[in-house]
Amino acid sequence: MNKLIGLLLFTSLIGLSNAVSQAQSPTGAPMATADRVQGSGWWPTKGTAAREDYVGPDACAQCHRAKVNGARKTPMAHASMPVADSEALRSHNRLETQIGPFHYQIVSTAQGVEYSVTDGTKSASVPLT
Repeated sequence: MNKLIGLLLFTSLIGLSNAVSQAQSPTGAPMATADRVQGSGWWPTKGTAAREDYVGPDACAQCHRAKVNGARKTPMAHASMPVADSEALRSHNRLETQIGPFHYQIVSTAQGVEYSVTDGTKSASVPLT
């Protein structure tokens, strides 16, 4: 359970870090994605392949089996998965932690799984699918 809480905190911090550290122009102003991808370097949004053109890791494994097998064993490969595949969510109806003024909670019910955060005054929640 501590690993899941740590993972939630880590992914929240990554999201915050990404929001704060958006690419900026030489003048210091944030750049629009369309402008940013025209610059040098690799950007995840660069490229034109459609999602349905992605053939998946099994197709890659035909030529790159060692790399695919190695990647499947990394912590990152297990950091994100469909809710239905999560052993932690199947084995715990409620996961929660308090960090400073914020209370984080994941609750599993017959209707689904919901992730919520509150500071006691404001709250936000989203269904996990």
